[in-house]
Amino acid sequence: MKITPEHLARGAFVYIRQSTTDQLANNHESRRRQYDLAERARALGWADVTIIDDDLGRSGSGVSRPGFERLLAAICEGRVGAVLAIEASRLARNGRDWHTLIEFCGLVGTVIVDEDGVYEPRHPNDRLLLGMKGTMSELELSLLRARSMEALKQKARRGELFFTVAVGYVKVGRDKIEMDPDLRVREAIRLVFARFAEMQSIRQVFLSLRADQIALPYIDIKSSGQPQLLWKPPVYATVSNLLTNPVYAGAYAFGRTGSRTTIENGRKRILRGHRKPRSDWAVLLVRIPLEGTGEIIAKTSPDQLVVNGIVGEGAVVCFQVRGGMRRGTEFLFEIHGERGDLQLTATSRASMQRQELNLKGARGDDTALADLPVPAKYRWVPEGVPPDSRYNVAPLYMRLAEGIREGKPVSPGFDAAVTRHRLLDAIVRASDTGMKQVVQR
Repeated sequence: MKITPEHLARGAFVYIRQSTTDQLANNHESRRRQYDLAERARALGWADVTIIDDDLGRSGSGVSRPGFERLLAAICEGRVGAVLAIEASRLARNGRDWHTLIEFCGLVGTVIVDEDGVYEPRHPNDRLLLGMKGTMSELELSLLRARSMEALKQKARRGELFFTVAVGYVKVGRDKIEMDPDLRVREAIRLVFARFAEMQSIRQVFLSLRADQIALPYIDIKSSGQPQLLWKPPVYATVSNLLTNPVYAGAYAFGRTGSRTTIENGRKRILRGHRKPRSDWAVLLVRIPLEGTGEIIAKTSPDQLVVNGIVGEGAVVCFQVRGGMRRGTEFLFEIHGERGDLQLTATSRASMQRQELNLKGARGDDTALADLPVPAKYRWVPEGVPPDSRYNVAPLYMRLAEGIREGKPVSPGFDAAVTRHRLLDAIVRASDTGMKQVVQR
């Protein structure tokens, strides 16, 4: 008999644990089975039964567990005749705790009881079996964790994994988010980005919002356990999180933060929330949700394109195309020569072909640009045509009519298109290789 009067003279300790708060909330049957072990201990002959449930909701993978420490202390004091658990291997899910428990039980003569049987750690065969159970349990935990992480990453690569949803968005189903239908929330977020575009400083945006007493929305999950949208005066962290979250740029990111493991008092301590550099993010998908329909458009073009070059005559040419501008000069074309400067601008967000352009210039010793009238030879339409998009369309039709009448092309043809594409290909090669490209006419 493995259970002796010496064991029964001491107490039986029932160790109860569930690894996560989700298990506490949803897996009640497992907890009931563990508490029922107290009755099994009494059926085996123990009158003094102690239940240790201090570690409910705590992982067994090496973090501090006060209940387990209390169990080890009682074993070392010689007060424990038996340790009961649903599965012996569930007492610990890492080698350090497991083998410490077996060693202490063997030293003081404490048996281990689970649903499969009774184990005496002082017996070589039982000790071997317990060791194998612990090793298999640790391996099982590692495999389950690896499989779970890979499944999460696979779902993240499709952009369908959402643990939490950023303020301004709501979860639709299990794998999709949409913009919050609350107009107040959307306008508050737009205001933050509008002020950042103007001030270019997170701190200045924060200070301006505080000065104007503008409340910002945030997601609270601590008070009720469920995500709840609340409003409060802005704090720096709230503004910073809004302006640095990739979701507001139409991107899906997974793995932006990680964990660091340290050793404290002989146990590992996991520090979560460590920010990773962008190159180490597990997934980054750049996508643009269309407001109104929610349709996702993949981003395939850069926000800015800058090209520098030297033309055949030796003149330096530089141009920049920038997307997403909200104010300032929408179109700017400048020519700087030896005898003067010209500047052509447009301030409307409409296409430059659909608006009246502004011409300025200076020459010689002039210290500032001045408005210049467009020379009459460039005005091909009759007087009275309104100065709007109709005015810019009219010259195109006039040049087309001229070409038809005189039998000569006045608009770009196939040869011009070939030259344009050669130039674009050279720009792409320069960007990919980082080397200057030469384009032959």
